[in-house]
Amino acid sequence: MNLVLKWIVKHGGLQGMAVRNREKAELIYHLLDNSGGFYRGLAHDDSRSMMNITFGASSLKLENKLLEELGQEGFMDLKGHRDAGHLRASIYNAVPYEHCKVLADFLADFQKRNE
Repeated sequence: MNLVLKWIVKHGGLQGMAVRNREKAELIYHLLDNSGGFYRGLAHDDSRSMMNITFGASSLKLENKLLEELGQEGFMDLKGHRDAGHLRASIYNAVPYEHCKVLADFLADFQKRNE
């Protein structure tokens, strides 16, 4: 517990963690919201999580292809949320912004290659 608390303090305390988590979530939600329907968030705007981003692609075929390519690139555990299905990006506190950026860039590239 001591190590976790020191890590939180090192990253700006609770306020710093909130800012950091909001930036990570906004990065991915922005990509989903501006994909022209290629991707769609599964949660209503006022119910979006900053830890688990659930989303789908425009077809099940594309979702399966996306999951396959994500796996080939070393992304892990993006297959479905237990309740919502489809895809889920877990971006908990310890996940750095840079990792979320890599995921967002991959999703943008996948869209370009599959529209």
